[in-house]
Amino acid sequence: MGHLRGAVNIDRHSPGLDDRLRLLNPADTYVVYCNGGHRAGQLREHLENLGCYLADSYGIRAAQMATGLPIVTN
Repeated sequence: MGHLRGAVNIDRHSPGLDDRLRLLNPADTYVVYCNGGHRAGQLREHLENLGCYLADSYGIRAAQMATGLPIVTN
């Protein structure tokens, strides 16, 4: 499906996920999305437990509308 321009892809099943998420600045705001929104919702709860503030979690089309960022497919 693609990704939003400038997005950082973090696989929620990757080894060391918590360590990588802890590198995020909890003072920043994050939007979490996936193709349909289900996996994003699961990761959102995980990030909130680590102290990160999330604007919301979305499917990719809703994330595009919320952020105004284009979807890149290459």
